[in-house]
Amino acid sequence: MKVLFITHGGTKYENISSIAELVDGVTVLGHIKHKDEIIRYPPKNQRKDNIKIIYAKNLLSFLIQPRRIKAELVISHCPISGLAAYLSRKKFKFLMCQDFYEYHELVKQPKLKKLVSLFLIKIMTRISCKNADSVICLSTYIQKKAMGYGAKKAVVIPMWGIDMKHLSPNNKDPNLKKKLGIKNQKVLFTLARLSPEKGLQYLIKAIKILEKENIILIIGGKGTEENYLKNLVKQLDLESKILFINYVPFEEVPHYHNIADICLLVSLKEGLGIGAIEPLACKKPVIGSNTGGITDTIIHNKTGLLVEPGNSQQIADAIMLLLKDKKLGDYLVKNGYEHVKNNFEQKKVTKRYQEEILN
Repeated sequence: MKVLFITHGGTKYENISSIAELVDGVTVLGHIKHKDEIIRYPPKNQRKDNIKIIYAKNLLSFLIQPRRIKAELVISHCPISGLAAYLSRKKFKFLMCQDFYEYHELVKQPKLKKLVSLFLIKIMTRISCKNADSVICLSTYIQKKAMGYGAKKAVVIPMWGIDMKHLSPNNKDPNLKKKLGIKNQKVLFTLARLSPEKGLQYLIKAIKILEKENIILIIGGKGTEENYLKNLVKQLDLESKILFINYVPFEEVPHYHNIADICLLVSLKEGLGIGAIEPLACKKPVIGSNTGGITDTIIHNKTGLLVEPGNSQQIADAIMLLLKDKKLGDYLVKNGYEHVKNNFEQKKVTKRYQEEILN
């Protein structure tokens, strides 16, 4: 089968040799700046499969290119590429990693521009869901959204799995605490894009509530809210309690999880919440917001603790509960690790992807 994969941007795929590797590669989409031109990788006779990949710099490129390339199946990864797949008049499958409308509701834009973009996103998402052969959804939350948009078939597959050899309690940097200047404090860690939907301002305010406790919060990530969040920390006089470490390379992610006593994902909106899955794979207790796909990972009082989105007091209370009750933390970690192993382990997820894409 000849497969065409179209997306909004992301990494180069020179070394992809199978659909499985293509699926694994989706995890990095969006973390690298969009390409400046249409790129097709790799050249003819260097592939072991029949996948072609398109990156496009604008809407016109998206709409024109898919119709020119012969393929029996098109896979799209965003509302624009979904519209392109629909207009290509070919069989297509739509990868839905979030409710794009909800996400853009939180993006800061001029009012008129925002209204127009939300209108177009809703139309393109509806067209993509209604006309796709199937919609592959990141979580049960996104599945409900896809059905609401009119999907004929919506299948829940996490889209990327966890490499549990890499994200492991054994993958440690014994000198990391010393490098960060951490002595005997209890360590809280969150890894998230610094953007409005991640709710980090409420986590910072929770630390203010707990400022007398011997804790330090490490925030890993970069994004548009960086200056706002750092200014908030300064205003609340929490500079000795909160450490920003910027972008964390993938190979170092487990090192940070493994120095943490508690990991947190306090998003206001979340398609799945990889930031809750990774620490559980490292056998760390997790606190997350009761929203979106996070609830596929965190089952309250079984695999972690859930708090209401934007509720700093609940975040603070959950932190204190886990700091005081080690027995509860151990119970949550045990269940959480097994839950991740059974539902999010990379090979199992990839196999489900292959079966669905080729079905």
